[in-house]
Amino acid sequence: MKESFFCNICIEEGLNDHFEVEVNEIFFESPEVECSNGHKFILANSTPKFDYLFSMAVEEYKKSNYSQCVLMLYSGYESYLKDFVATNLMSQLKDMDAVEQTLKEINRSERINGAFVSIYAILFKEVYRNEIEKKHSSIRNKVFHAGYFPSKEECMKMGNEILSIIMEINKKYLDLGKASGWTTYDLLNYNTDRTIYHCERKGVEWGVGPSDQVQSFSSNKGIFSPGAILPEVPTDPFEILTSKV
Repeated sequence: MKESFFCNICIEEGLNDHFEVEVNEIFFESPEVECSNGHKFILANSTPKFDYLFSMAVEEYKKSNYSQCVLMLYSGYESYLKDFVATNLMSQLKDMDAVEQTLKEINRSERINGAFVSIYAILFKEVYRNEIEKKHSSIRNKVFHAGYFPSKEECMKMGNEILSIIMEINKKYLDLGKASGWTTYDLLNYNTDRTIYHCERKGVEWGVGPSDQVQSFSSNKGIFSPGAILPEVPTDPFEILTSKV
Protein backbone atom coordinates (compact mmCIF):
# COMPACT_ATOMS: atom_id res chain seq x y z
CA MET A 1 0.00 0.00 0.00
CA LYS A 2 1.22 3.49 -0.84
CA GLU A 3 0.18 7.01 0.18
CA SER A 4 0.36 9.95 -2.23
CA PHE A 5 1.84 13.33 -1.32
CA PHE A 6 2.70 16.71 -2.74
CA CYS A 7 6.07 18.21 -1.83
CA ASN A 8 5.75 21.61 -0.13
CA ILE A 9 9.21 22.61 -1.29
CA CYS A 10 8.28 21.88 -4.91
CA ILE A 11 5.11 23.93 -4.52
CA GLU A 12 7.13 26.89 -3.15
CA GLU A 13 9.53 26.58 -6.11
CA GLY A 14 6.69 26.41 -8.62
CA LEU A 15 7.35 22.78 -9.51
CA ASN A 16 4.64 20.21 -10.10
CA ASP A 17 5.48 17.18 -8.01
CA HIS A 18 3.46 14.23 -6.83
CA PHE A 19 5.15 11.26 -5.21
CA GLU A 20 4.26 8.12 -3.29
CA VAL A 21 5.50 6.70 -0.01
CA GLU A 22 5.16 3.05 0.96
CA VAL A 23 3.02 2.48 4.04
CA ASN A 24 5.15 0.20 6.22
CA GLU A 25 6.27 0.20 9.85
CA ILE A 26 8.73 3.05 9.29
CA PHE A 27 5.92 5.16 7.82
CA PHE A 28 4.43 5.46 11.33
CA GLU A 29 7.73 6.72 12.79
CA SER A 30 7.87 9.99 10.81
CA PRO A 31 10.45 8.85 8.23
CA GLU A 32 12.72 10.92 6.03
CA VAL A 33 11.34 10.86 2.47
CA GLU A 34 12.52 12.16 -0.89
CA CYS A 35 10.33 13.57 -3.66
CA SER A 36 10.96 12.99 -7.35
CA ASN A 37 12.86 16.31 -7.54
CA GLY A 38 15.31 15.26 -4.85
CA HIS A 39 13.96 17.25 -1.91
CA LYS A 40 14.37 15.41 1.38
CA PHE A 41 12.35 16.11 4.52
CA ILE A 42 10.75 14.42 7.53
CA LEU A 43 7.19 13.27 6.91
CA ALA A 44 5.58 13.90 10.30
CA ASN A 45 2.77 11.35 10.17
CA SER A 46 0.21 11.33 13.00
CA THR A 47 -2.33 9.00 11.35
CA PRO A 48 -2.72 5.85 13.49
CA LYS A 49 -1.92 2.43 12.07
CA PHE A 50 -5.39 1.05 12.70
CA ASP A 51 -6.88 3.67 10.36
CA TYR A 52 -4.91 2.12 7.51
CA LEU A 53 -5.70 -1.45 8.53
CA PHE A 54 -9.44 -0.77 8.57
CA SER A 55 -9.22 1.06 5.24
CA MET A 56 -7.35 -1.91 3.76
CA ALA A 57 -10.01 -4.28 5.14
CA VAL A 58 -12.68 -2.33 3.27
CA GLU A 59 -10.72 -2.50 0.02
CA GLU A 60 -9.98 -6.23 0.39
CA TYR A 61 -13.66 -6.91 0.99
CA LYS A 62 -14.59 -5.04 -2.17
CA LYS A 63 -12.13 -7.26 -4.09
CA SER A 64 -13.68 -10.40 -2.51
CA ASN A 65 -10.37 -11.12 -0.75
CA TYR A 66 -12.14 -12.23 2.41
CA SER A 67 -9.15 -13.92 4.05
CA GLN A 68 -7.12 -10.71 3.84
CA CYS A 69 -10.16 -8.74 4.96
CA VAL A 70 -10.46 -10.82 8.15
CA LEU A 71 -6.75 -10.40 8.95
CA MET A 72 -6.86 -6.63 8.36
CA LEU A 73 -9.99 -6.23 10.50
CA TYR A 74 -8.63 -8.17 13.46
CA SER A 75 -5.18 -6.57 13.18
CA GLY A 76 -6.85 -3.17 13.14
CA TYR A 77 -8.82 -4.06 16.25
CA GLU A 78 -5.70 -5.19 18.10
CA SER A 79 -3.81 -2.10 16.93
CA TYR A 80 -6.62 0.09 18.28
CA LEU A 81 -6.47 -1.65 21.68
CA LYS A 82 -2.71 -1.09 21.80
CA ASP A 83 -3.09 2.61 21.00
CA PHE A 84 -5.83 2.87 23.64
CA VAL A 85 -3.46 1.40 26.24
CA ALA A 86 -0.62 3.65 25.05
CA THR A 87 -2.89 6.70 25.30
CA ASN A 88 -3.62 5.98 28.96
CA LEU A 89 0.03 5.27 29.71
CA MET A 90 1.08 8.57 28.15
CA SER A 91 -1.60 10.48 30.06
CA GLN A 92 -0.18 9.08 33.31
CA LEU A 93 3.55 8.88 32.61
CA LYS A 94 3.95 11.89 30.29
CA ASP A 95 7.10 10.23 28.96
CA MET A 96 7.02 8.60 25.52
CA ASP A 97 10.22 6.64 26.15
CA ALA A 98 8.59 5.05 29.20
CA VAL A 99 5.43 4.34 27.18
CA GLU A 100 7.45 2.68 24.41
CA GLN A 101 9.34 0.52 26.90
CA THR A 102 6.15 -0.48 28.70
CA LEU A 103 4.49 -1.47 25.43
CA LYS A 104 7.46 -3.71 24.63
CA GLU A 105 7.01 -5.46 27.97
CA ILE A 106 3.32 -6.20 27.32
CA ASN A 107 3.57 -6.75 23.57
CA ARG A 108 1.39 -9.86 23.45
CA SER A 109 -2.28 -9.95 22.54
CA GLU A 110 -3.49 -11.32 25.87
CA ARG A 111 -1.48 -8.76 27.84
CA ILE A 112 -2.70 -5.87 25.72
CA ASN A 113 -6.27 -7.17 26.08
CA GLY A 114 -5.89 -7.38 29.86
CA ALA A 115 -4.49 -3.85 30.09
CA PHE A 116 -7.25 -2.55 27.81
CA VAL A 117 -10.08 -4.13 29.82
CA SER A 118 -8.68 -2.67 33.06
CA ILE A 119 -8.16 0.82 31.66
CA TYR A 120 -11.57 0.81 29.98
CA ALA A 121 -13.26 0.03 33.29
CA ILE A 122 -11.39 2.79 35.10
CA LEU A 123 -11.90 5.38 32.37
CA PHE A 124 -15.54 4.76 31.47
CA LYS A 125 -16.80 3.28 34.78
CA GLU A 126 -18.17 0.15 33.13
CA VAL A 127 -17.06 -3.39 32.29
CA TYR A 128 -15.82 -4.11 28.77
CA ARG A 129 -17.35 -7.36 27.60
CA ASN A 130 -14.86 -8.68 25.08
CA GLU A 131 -17.36 -9.94 22.54
CA ILE A 132 -14.97 -9.45 19.64
CA GLU A 133 -12.43 -11.94 20.98
CA LYS A 134 -15.16 -14.39 21.98
CA LYS A 135 -16.91 -14.29 18.61
CA HIS A 136 -14.19 -13.62 16.06
CA SER A 137 -10.71 -14.65 17.29
CA SER A 138 -11.33 -18.27 16.26
CA ILE A 139 -12.06 -17.25 12.65
CA ARG A 140 -9.00 -15.02 12.56
CA ASN A 141 -6.85 -17.87 13.96
CA LYS A 142 -8.24 -20.36 11.43
CA VAL A 143 -7.48 -17.96 8.57
CA PHE A 144 -3.97 -17.23 9.85
CA HIS A 145 -2.91 -20.72 10.98
CA ALA A 146 -5.02 -23.17 8.98
CA GLY A 147 -5.62 -21.40 5.67
CA TYR A 148 -9.35 -21.17 6.33
CA PHE A 149 -11.37 -19.32 3.68
CA PRO A 150 -14.02 -17.18 5.42
CA SER A 151 -17.33 -16.42 3.79
CA LYS A 152 -18.55 -13.02 2.69
CA GLU A 153 -21.09 -13.15 5.53
CA GLU A 154 -18.43 -13.92 8.16
CA CYS A 155 -16.38 -10.93 6.98
CA MET A 156 -19.37 -8.61 7.04
CA LYS A 157 -20.40 -9.70 10.54
CA MET A 158 -16.85 -9.28 11.87
CA GLY A 159 -16.44 -5.89 10.19
CA ASN A 160 -19.73 -4.50 11.48
CA GLU A 161 -19.10 -5.65 15.05
CA ILE A 162 -15.47 -4.52 15.23
CA LEU A 163 -16.11 -1.08 13.75
CA SER A 164 -19.20 -0.60 15.93
CA ILE A 165 -17.10 -1.22 19.05
CA ILE A 166 -14.33 1.12 17.85
CA MET A 167 -16.80 3.87 17.04
CA GLU A 168 -18.60 3.49 20.37
CA ILE A 169 -15.29 3.88 22.23
CA ASN A 170 -14.40 6.93 20.12
CA LYS A 171 -17.76 8.42 21.05
CA LYS A 172 -17.13 7.75 24.73
CA TYR A 173 -13.83 9.63 24.42
CA LEU A 174 -15.62 12.55 22.77
CA ASP A 175 -18.21 12.56 25.56
CA LEU A 176 -15.42 12.56 28.16
CA GLY A 177 -13.76 15.42 26.34
CA LYS A 178 -16.93 17.50 26.32
CA ALA A 179 -17.57 16.80 30.00
CA SER A 180 -14.01 17.79 30.95
CA GLY A 181 -13.90 20.94 28.86
CA TRP A 182 -11.71 19.13 26.33
CA THR A 183 -8.98 18.38 28.85
CA THR A 184 -9.23 14.59 28.55
CA TYR A 185 -6.11 13.10 26.98
CA ASP A 186 -7.32 10.96 24.07
CA LEU A 187 -6.07 9.04 21.03
CA LEU A 188 -5.71 12.22 18.98
CA ASN A 189 -3.42 13.68 21.67
CA TYR A 190 -1.41 10.47 21.82
CA ASN A 191 -0.84 10.28 18.08
CA THR A 192 0.25 13.93 18.02
CA ASP A 193 2.70 13.29 20.87
CA ARG A 194 3.93 10.15 19.11
CA THR A 195 4.66 12.24 16.03
CA ILE A 196 6.51 14.90 18.05
CA TYR A 197 8.53 12.14 19.73
CA HIS A 198 9.70 10.59 16.46
CA CYS A 199 10.50 13.99 14.96
CA GLU A 200 12.57 15.01 17.98
CA ARG A 201 14.50 11.75 17.79
CA LYS A 202 15.50 12.84 14.28
CA GLY A 203 16.51 16.30 15.50
CA VAL A 204 13.49 18.12 14.05
CA GLU A 205 10.93 20.20 15.94
CA TRP A 206 7.45 19.23 14.75
CA GLY A 207 5.25 22.22 13.99
CA VAL A 208 8.25 24.56 14.18
CA GLY A 209 10.73 23.39 11.57
CA PRO A 210 10.65 24.93 8.05
CA SER A 211 9.10 23.07 5.10
CA ASP A 212 12.51 21.96 3.88
CA GLN A 213 12.90 19.99 7.12
CA VAL A 214 9.47 18.68 8.07
CA GLN A 215 6.09 18.23 6.40
CA SER A 216 3.10 17.37 8.61
CA PHE A 217 0.58 14.74 7.62
CA SER A 218 -2.60 13.55 9.30
CA SER A 219 -5.40 11.82 7.48
CA ASN A 220 -8.83 10.93 8.81
CA LYS A 221 -9.40 7.67 6.98
CA GLY A 222 -13.04 7.13 7.83
CA ILE A 223 -15.93 7.14 10.26
CA PHE A 224 -13.88 4.87 12.53
CA SER A 225 -11.09 7.46 12.99
CA PRO A 226 -10.51 9.12 16.39
CA GLY A 227 -12.21 12.49 16.50
CA ALA A 228 -14.79 11.61 13.84
CA ILE A 229 -17.98 13.36 14.94
CA LEU A 230 -21.18 11.52 14.05
CA PRO A 231 -24.76 12.12 15.23
CA GLU A 232 -24.84 8.48 16.28
CA VAL A 233 -22.94 5.24 15.73
CA PRO A 234 -24.43 3.58 12.62
CA THR A 235 -25.84 0.08 13.02
CA ASP A 236 -23.76 -1.52 10.24
CA PRO A 237 -20.68 0.67 9.66
CA PHE A 238 -18.68 -1.87 7.68
CA GLU A 239 -21.59 -2.47 5.34
CA ILE A 240 -21.88 1.27 4.80
CA LEU A 241 -18.19 1.60 3.94
CA THR A 242 -18.02 -1.43 1.65
CA SER A 243 -21.13 -0.39 -0.27
CA LYS A 244 -19.53 2.88 -1.38
CA VAL A 245 -18.17 2.89 -4.92
